[in-house]
Amino acid sequence: MNENGEGTQNYRLDRIENVLEKILEKFEDMPVRCETYRGNIHERINKLYFWMLGAAGSLMVGMIILIMRGI
Repeated sequence: MNENGEGTQNYRLDRIENVLEKILEKFEDMPVRCETYRGNIHERINKLYFWMLGAAGSLMVGMIILIMRGI
């Protein structure tokens, strides 16, 4: 360390660079994680959509049966 304290300053800069590199590494992995998350959301929406189609279809069949019996 110099009289001016440059040694500690360089150490701090190295620490900051290391922290920034770690943060950047995490952000580089982010798009992959977002894609898998989007995939999970699409799977859930598709499952819900098919479940609602099944419910609507069974309701239609039930209504048709009730109408046929009434007539």
